Formats: sequence, structure tokens, C-alpha cells
Amino acid sequence: MDSFAPPPSLAWRRSSTEQGVWERGTDEVEDAYATWEILYESTTGMFFAITGHISLTFPKLDGASSDAGSAIDDAIRKAWTALRYDHPTIASETVVRSDGQFSKVYKTLETGDELQEWLDRTVVDATGFETGADFANSRPPSPTSPTLFVVSTPSKQGQLRRDIVLRSPHSIIDGIGTLLLLGNLVTYIRRAIEEDSSFAPPALDGSETQNLSPPYRSAAGLPATPSEMVQRRLAELAAPAASGEDKSKPRTLAIPYRSGSMEPGVPKRTALMFSEEETSVLRQRCRDLQATPTHAFHAAIPLAIRDLQARGQGEQTVRYTGYILRNERASCREPYNTAQHPATLYHSTSSSGLHIDVTLPAAGSADPDVKSEFSRILVRMRDYYHSVRDDAGHAMLVPYLWKNITKPSSAYKNRPCPIPPPDESPSVSISSMGELDRVIPPDQGVVRVYDPWVTGEELRSGLGLFLGTYRGELCLSAVYNEAWQSEEGTREFLEACKRIVLGGLGI
Repeated sequence: MDSFAPPPSLAWRRSSTEQGVWERGTDEVEDAYATWEILYESTTGMFFAITGHISLTFPKLDGASSDAGSAIDDAIRKAWTALRYDHPTIASETVVRSDGQFSKVYKTLETGDELQEWLDRTVVDATGFETGADFANSRPPSPTSPTLFVVSTPSKQGQLRRDIVLRSPHSIIDGIGTLLLLGNLVTYIRRAIEEDSSFAPPALDGSETQNLSPPYRSAAGLPATPSEMVQRRLAELAAPAASGEDKSKPRTLAIPYRSGSMEPGVPKRTALMFSEEETSVLRQRCRDLQATPTHAFHAAIPLAIRDLQARGQGEQTVRYTGYILRNERASCREPYNTAQHPATLYHSTSSSGLHIDVTLPAAGSADPDVKSEFSRILVRMRDYYHSVRDDAGHAMLVPYLWKNITKPSSAYKNRPCPIPPPDESPSVSISSMGELDRVIPPDQGVVRVYDPWVTGEELRSGLGLFLGTYRGELCLSAVYNEAWQSEEGTREFLEACKRIVLGGLGI
């Protein structure tokens, strides 16, 4: 085998034993998420399960015939069928082989009845909910392959609206991929409505298998074995831990959580919206400092956590430790760097740790000057993000970074696995979705799109924050688990981050 080519096992191929089945091996990114899903399989949820959301209105159809709603629902099913042809990986599943390793499996459809069965299973009417957000917070099902849940919101003066919630294992699709997929879905919904009976999805006759997506390692053209440069970088990353130089590090800055429960409860999401004016001013202040809103809100997190800590008799230095996720689609070859392959895991974690030290004052002493602290941390955060962005060799490290944080197959040899206990020092992460208008245009013919967002299901004791802008309005949201965090406390944390950012930027 050519050492400068991806392993052949990662290529899609026909099964030698099952008719109509295609399969391939998984790479390190997919292994990481598939392993976490197994380790948490005894819970009622799915670890990091993807939840994507869009609200659609159809103003040109408001007040139209009584069949307009049915036409919209039919268009959604047609659009989903067309997406399966373009992106057949949405109908794949991740399975565990007898040797404990993972495989991706896709099965073609043999009959029209099989197509209808798949549509009935993956386009589900979510009755009993007023909004998609309500449904997403109701402990929704965790399907083994991507599934659309459609909420027909109550009509207001004849307005037609559909909230669509995508649920999927994270081992099938990532956050940016979810937004790309939803953008493609809206395009097909528009076409199906506007073209009416003349719109016909491509036949799912097996030819769609040419569009099955490869894993990151193949899409990026990474060799089967690490180069000397990669080996050297990995050795450099491992050196600090091996030397034990962190033994005297400051106390970890952890967000308080409600102790007691050893099992996850209901995962929830809450969001804080910024007005167009607030968003515009905030973005301009960030540009003036050569920073971004992501840098600013990540800089606020250590200070917001610090302010929740109990103060002792003396002043202390405490350390926030975090990471960032990097979208790796730009590291992939065409067409894998485009919206043609959304049902993929083309992202990475930062190779070097993010450490921010802050001062925890003694009890009874004056509060620190938050504005000066924020300014210092913002510069540190901006430089850190830029170092990750500008790391030309990072794309080659991606598989090994994921492998380093993935438990071996022996960890799930005896299933079901015991539920992992809550993290006793939970942190707060943040994922940036950027300007979502670039991914999902707001106005598309007869369709208007509102409130696009994506999260990963939280089954641990910390918080996961998400940041994105749409229609000129910034949204800061958080996912949490009710077993350890409350909605009130989570919203207060978001408000604290907002207050720190606005105050730190002088707004």
C-alpha cells in the first residue's frame, strides 16, 4: 500500500455478503464520536447528538387554498428524498463490527415501499408542540441516522409555518455540516413548492452511492502513516505532559454544578438574542480591536466562571482551561470542501491547550477591574485563535489529535457500559457558527428562513455555548443538563457573559 495514500479500508465498497449494502471503515474523528455514543448508551439520550433547527414561513402562500399546508409537507418529503440522492450518507449508520471496530453502512432501496418506509421513519410529524424549540427541549428521540422532525406551528392569521428539527448521531454529521444540510434542504423545499408537480427528486436506484462521503482522512488526502513533520509535532505536544511541568499549575476554574445525581437528566437549550443595533455596535467594536465576537465571548467565559466562585481568606490565581473547534472543510480537496458533502465530520480540536489565568480576590476585598481584565484576556484569546487558524500543519495532525482523546475498543467490550459519572471540574466551551446567512440564505423565493441553530446534546455537568449571527442579530445560546445545571442559572451565565463583553468593549 502507498504510504502517501489514505488506507483502502476507508473507501466505500459493496458488501461481499449483503445485497445492496455499501460499507467502509471509519477514521479517527468518526471513531471518537462513535465511542462516546457507546459509552453513554445506557442513558436516555445520545452523547453529543446533533440537533439542528430552522423555522420556515411561506408568506406568498398565506391565505391560499386549504391544500397549501399539505403542499408544504409534501415538498419537505420530496426535498428530503432529493437530499438522500445528493448526500446518501444521511441514510447511513455507524455500526460496531465483531472485532470491536466501527464501520459506516449504507443500504440502497430496492422498492417504492422501502422508500416510503424510509420517509415515514425519517420525516416525522412532531405533534403536540408549538415550536421546534419546545420539541428540542422535550428529550426528543435519538435516531441512529439523521431524521427530520416537523412541527406544524399553530396558525396565526392564516400564516403558514413549519419548524424543522434535525436529530442525528454526531458520528454521522457535525455542526457546520448540519447547517450546510439544512441550507440544501431549504433550496429543495423552495424548488418543490415553486415547480409543483414538475419537480421530481432523482430516482434512488443505487446510482446515489457515487455521492457517498468519505471520512476526513480521505477527504483531506492524508497518508496512512504520519510524516516526519507530523511525528515531530506530536512529540512536541506530548512533551509537556511527559515532563510533568504542570504539577504546580493553578487550581482549575470550574463552573459550579448541582451535585447528587450520577446520571444525566434532560438535556436543554436556552438562548439570548441581541438586537440588530446591539449586534452592529458589538461587531464594529470587535473589528476596531482586530477581534471577533467569538474572541470576545470566549474571553468573557473565564471571568463569568470566576465570579461564581466562593472567595477564600487569601487571593488566588485560578486557571480556565478550554479548547476550540476548527472547521476543516477548507483543508479538504474538492468537492469535499463544499456543501456537496455536509453529512461528514470535517472538524478538529485545537492542538495546544488554551489556558487563561485570572485572579480570584479574597473574601471582603474589592472586585477586580473587569474592563482591564477583559482587555487582557481578549488579546490573549485573539492571538490564540489566530495561532490555530494560521497553523499550516494542523490539518495533518487532526486524526492523531482525535485518537489521543478516544478510549480504546476495550473500554466498551462489555456492553452496556456503566454511565460515566459527572465531571467534578466541569468547564464551559464555546462553538462559533459565524454568519449563518452565508450558509442558509434568509429569503429564498417562496420560503423565509428564521432562527437557524445547531447544538450537541449535553450529557455532562458543564455548559456548551454556541454563537451565531442571522438576519443581523447575534444569538448566544447554551446547552446544559437538568441533572446538574438549571435554566435560571444557565441564563444568568449567558447574561453575565453579555454584561462582561458589552462592558469590556465600552458599549
